[in-house]
Amino acid sequence: MFHAGDLRFGAVICFEDTVPDLYRHFVEGDVDFMVNVTNDAWFKTSPAAEMHLANAVFRAVESHRPLIRASNNGVTCIISEHGVIRAQCAPFAKGSLSFDLPLPNDRAQTFYTRHGDVFVGTCAAVSVVAIGLAAFRRNRLQSPL
Repeated sequence: MFHAGDLRFGAVICFEDTVPDLYRHFVEGDVDFMVNVTNDAWFKTSPAAEMHLANAVFRAVESHRPLIRASNNGVTCIISEHGVIRAQCAPFAKGSLSFDLPLPNDRAQTFYTRHGDVFVGTCAAVSVVAIGLAAFRRNRLQSPL
């Protein structure tokens, strides 16, 4: 966690914003916003830079924290905690971005921030039990008496 005056922020580099568990640990530290500095130049003109941006939008919503994203040749932008891209520079263009960063009044942590992948684990466990029961019933119905 870093400080800028009274504000606290977390910083992820390049593709670290695609690792939800890493990202959420910064938010657990009660940051006001997140920063992502990334090098998307190696994507060239493929749609991968846009996919990386879409992932960043998801992280902002998932953590309920605004995200400042600086990219050398991808999309430099400000993403609200609701996933709205508020300001943006075009990819592969020289420029800078000046903005007022609106911070959410409510810094409550989301379910995912507090509990991580417990929901995913629960869904996986329920699926395994359901598949096991279905297989058991199928075998029981097919076996001769």
